[in-house]
Amino acid sequence: MNKLTPDLYAEAFGILTRKLLKDDCLAMRNSILAKRPEKELITELFQPLLEMMEASESLTPNLSNPLYTQLTPPDEGNVPTFFIRDFFYIYYDIMEHGVSFDDICRHFEDDHGAKWTASILHLEETPSDPVSCVLKSSLDAPEKLAMLQILLDGKTWIKECLFLLKQIAAAIEPILNKYHSLYTYCDTLVSSKDCQKILLRRMGMTLPQDTCILPCLSLCNMADFYTSFADKTQRSNIVRLGILFCAIDTFSREVFSTEQLSEHLKMFSDPTKLAILSILKKEPTYQSDLAKRLSLTTATISHHMNQLYLNGFVCHEVRNNKLYYFYQSDMVEHTVNQLFQYRNHTFQQEQ
Repeated sequence: MNKLTPDLYAEAFGILTRKLLKDDCLAMRNSILAKRPEKELITELFQPLLEMMEASESLTPNLSNPLYTQLTPPDEGNVPTFFIRDFFYIYYDIMEHGVSFDDICRHFEDDHGAKWTASILHLEETPSDPVSCVLKSSLDAPEKLAMLQILLDGKTWIKECLFLLKQIAAAIEPILNKYHSLYTYCDTLVSSKDCQKILLRRMGMTLPQDTCILPCLSLCNMADFYTSFADKTQRSNIVRLGILFCAIDTFSREVFSTEQLSEHLKMFSDPTKLAILSILKKEPTYQSDLAKRLSLTTATISHHMNQLYLNGFVCHEVRNNKLYYFYQSDMVEHTVNQLFQYRNHTFQQEQ
């Protein structure tokens, strides 16, 4: 694991992502506070994000820009993603020192959007004719139209998006400087000999050994893993890691509060979730396979998988461009043990 230097534009992109998701960061913080014992630390780590969102409140994305089109791949959970995500990762190289937003437009024009098209359509080869590939793709009509707008008239939309990102960067830079010391949580994590195991426990995801970690105050309680290809031979695995992941074990096996125990028992009381866990106990698999086996839509499976993941009953790993889910027996056992402890404690109080 290698830690990258915090990046202002990556932080600005984190704020833009929050805006597109229409996140209520204060409500998210309060929800986590209600479930976790580390009250002061959670409050401290959320503060920069709250201030950045306030500082950039007047800077809103033009939702008619096709780069902000929502795209939810069937095998990547139910958290929406947008065209701008892959676009930013492909044409803004965080690994390249001295790169600027102005280079994004040039990189896009150099390959006519071919790398971005290959990423969105999950193509193994970079297409020589991106427009033709999009026309022949199985994308929904609105997504196809948005991609064509970007490929045929991308410069206008890209410049508009980059102007917004530059404005956000200028608004949040003083706040990042003010809270720069919080990045040290990532330094401590990366220097740990158990960094790989800790990240698996905290993110519920196995990361390749050569993954570079980019700490982000703007992501806070979010993380985003991607692979960047400079060419066919050079690959960079990068995880933009919210600072909360660097400091807190979200899935730690502490004594449950009554609210936590109730939330975990809801997982066991749902027939679909139990069916999913029964399948995963035998073998790991991905969402569309689960949907086929259980005769449900991928959207329904996605909803259940997200809840199972957030409560630590499953973890996931990317295999052959698909997100495979794995059964977490230790969380199941821990929940059962917590139920027995709660029962015994209640019985003793009644005595």
